[in-house]
Amino acid sequence: MALFGKPRLVQLVEVASRAELLRRKRQVRGAALRAALAAVAAVFALLMLLWLHMTAWAALAGPLGPVGAAFAVAAFDLVLLAVLGWLAARRRTDPGADEAIALRNTALRGAQMELQTFGGLRRPPADDVSAPPSRRRVRVYS
Repeated sequence: MALFGKPRLVQLVEVASRAELLRRKRQVRGAALRAALAAVAAVFALLMLLWLHMTAWAALAGPLGPVGAAFAVAAFDLVLLAVLGWLAARRRTDPGADEAIALRNTALRGAQMELQTFGGLRRPPADDVSAPPSRRRVRVYS
């Protein structure tokens, strides 16, 4: 227990909650950014393809004929759609969110240790709990 200020347990839980909040904010930011990129790509694709369809079809109608020009424009649309869809669907990890997860987990482990040791008043539990309870000793530090 802290004599002055907040107990260590409260501080660790506050750090863990702030780290979790940061991680969630970063996740929402990443999702919003991907959605915005997808929307911009869709609008760009629709407007540009409408204009390009007309000019490309008109330019290719002479050498390829009207049907050949339509197939050439459709093939170009398919390639562009695949590239923009891939860009919108890819997902990258965020180093800031990964660091927030590590900080949250460390703070929660510290808070758990504080609860198990009553704020450092007794020794942490041993990893080997197979010893009979009568052989375990509780030691209080002054």
